[in-house]
Amino acid sequence: MNNLAYQVQPKRHEQQRPNVKPKVKVKKKSRITTGEKILVTLFFILGTIGCIMIISKQAAIYELNNDIQALGTNITNQQRINSGLEEEITELSRPQRILKIAGEQGLTIIDNNVQVIGN
Repeated sequence: MNNLAYQVQPKRHEQQRPNVKPKVKVKKKSRITTGEKILVTLFFILGTIGCIMIISKQAAIYELNNDIQALGTNITNQQRINSGLEEEITELSRPQRILKIAGEQGLTIIDNNVQVIGN
């Protein structure tokens, strides 16, 4: 046997590192491509413009309908006035009234100079 002295060295426990793979950055692909984004934006803008045009046309139609109703009311009022004036014309142009006013002013009727005009 050997009588050689040696120092007891503590056992070194190497810590086992878990196998760590280097992280690879994965580029996330967007589901929507740039061209599709442009198309969606274009359709959105066109849709908005279309909605604005429809609303403005409806507002113009509404305004015109109000004007038409106002004109209809004016026409009805004017027709009432006209019918009242026609009644007044009929009343004022009665032959008895004309003869009465002519007699008050000293006019006389001569039968052979009178001509009857039919309506």
